[in-house]
Amino acid sequence: MRYGESICVECGMAISDERYAAAMLVRAPGDEIEALRFDDIGCMVDHELDNDALDVLRRYVHDHDTRAWLDAEQAVYLRAASLRTPMASGLAAFRDRAAADAAAAQWPGETLDFATIAGTIAVPPPDFPRRAPAH
Repeated sequence: MRYGESICVECGMAISDERYAAAMLVRAPGDEIEALRFDDIGCMVDHELDNDALDVLRRYVHDHDTRAWLDAEQAVYLRAASLRTPMASGLAAFRDRAAADAAAAQWPGETLDFATIAGTIAVPPPDFPRRAPAH
């Protein structure tokens, strides 16, 4: 992924903030493996929900604190209205619950696991304040 150059396959925006970047490995036609890149965790979730035929092999997110890649299914997520994510999903990933809880002290919100966010389109709940994306 080249920050400032790689383009999100869901929204078409340049991927510029690694804290919220995500990626997905999928099996493409011809049995080749393709890497899909996203500028916001919400874009990755939305893309998968919008494309039922995707053969997803792995999902990755960045740890908000260390910027290290994490297995998306093992990460703990914070959804907070005050987090300025690229496409305004308000989602950030953390390596464990303790790190997510520590972040929630700065950005009050709810901690979630991947199964919870993957089951719904990443649009925040109706009472979640909406604003323009950070781009």
